[in-house]
Amino acid sequence: MKDFVKKNLRFFLALILALLFAFAIAVYESIVFKGLKLSIARLCCDGLFISAVFCIGIGAITGILRFGGFDAINYASAKFLQAVKHPNPDDRDTQTYYDYVQKKKKERKTPFLYLLLIGGLLFIASLVLSFFC
Repeated sequence: MKDFVKKNLRFFLALILALLFAFAIAVYESIVFKGLKLSIARLCCDGLFISAVFCIGIGAITGILRFGGFDAINYASAKFLQAVKHPNPDDRDTQTYYDYVQKKKKERKTPFLYLLLIGGLLFIASLVLSFFC
């Protein structure tokens, strides 16, 4: 049991935070739109949907980052800052783009699928609740 919890702690914490975010959005909507008398199902549906969009968005950006989608931008920025700090070409690092990408590929271990899974589950829950609005 402890191994299961330890292995999936990141998933459970992200799920709890996403549900708290959905609850906060539902409470905020109930306060702002007090005169409209929205149903609880509608408030929960809106909160779950917005939380799902955030989880899917963060998961997608993390996945793109993990697979090297921003490596060229990071490498160019690092080389530019290095050129500004050390105007003399002899003082600069001579690492090529290929070496930079290979080094980063070995360092990347950021999981992202759990965020996409949580976002998908929240999205399905919001779709189910939308039938009761």
